[in-house]
Amino acid sequence: MAKVNDTNRWAKNQLFYTFTAKRDFGRASGLDQAGIERKFQKACDQWGAQAGLTFTKVGKDNNSDISVGWGKLERTAEGALKGGITEFPYANLATIAFNDDVSWTADVYDKNYADFFSVAIHEIGHAIGMDHSSDPDAVMCPTGGKGGGLPIFQGLGNDDAVGARYLYLQPALDRNPGFPEANKIILLVNETPDFDVAYDIWVTNDKDMAPLTYLGQGNIKPSELTYWIEKKDFYNEARRYRVRVQCNGQSFIKDGIAPQNQVSFFYSSGRKKGYFFVFTDRWGDHGER
Repeated sequence: MAKVNDTNRWAKNQLFYTFTAKRDFGRASGLDQAGIERKFQKACDQWGAQAGLTFTKVGKDNNSDISVGWGKLERTAEGALKGGITEFPYANLATIAFNDDVSWTADVYDKNYADFFSVAIHEIGHAIGMDHSSDPDAVMCPTGGKGGGLPIFQGLGNDDAVGARYLYLQPALDRNPGFPEANKIILLVNETPDFDVAYDIWVTNDKDMAPLTYLGQGNIKPSELTYWIEKKDFYNEARRYRVRVQCNGQSFIKDGIAPQNQVSFFYSSGRKKGYFFVFTDRWGDHGER
């Protein structure tokens, strides 16, 4: 499941980045400096397309929002090499560092190498406010999430796209792109600070289905979001949902949730938090941030 950090969300949609150091692993490898820069920009564009952001490279003498460099990085607690790291030393600056101790390659899977594009797209996700995901097919899953070795990604997964669109209040992700029907993904968000949330979903009011049909259940950890993809091929605007949410010993049921509704089930004390069921063309703001 996607996890976002709204404290690292940019308040603007045009970001500038600069390379503070250059590397050249040989043109044949595809990772001379020009190749590195092409792959970095491609990774930026993947996130930009979902989050509504644009990324532009500038020179070192210009003010930038993201600083990209190289260096020797500390190993993980398990002793593994890190491909990269993203930090926020100042409120208006993100720094991405790639590891000089890693053997780099381009589009070649080898457990002893790291694919530059895959690491870059992961770190750029952190730079715009994405945290690690528990979805093994997401680029924001920690290294090794695809079953061992260092993964190669060609682009964002649905989990990444849903998280980026939620974080930057972009239109909902199409479940079946290109179809005229409103196949927007149902978003479920657990913004409670301390407790897992269990949910059940039913569908009602669909002329092609029984009056009340159970769709299924799930579980979401604190500050995570996920999405529900129905088995039915096409979404029906007349459909209404029943959702049951169970959190910290409390149970909430709401009926008649329409496709364009954004519903909050639970609030904790202090900073406004809640669990949301969202099926809408545009998220809107999700409370106090």
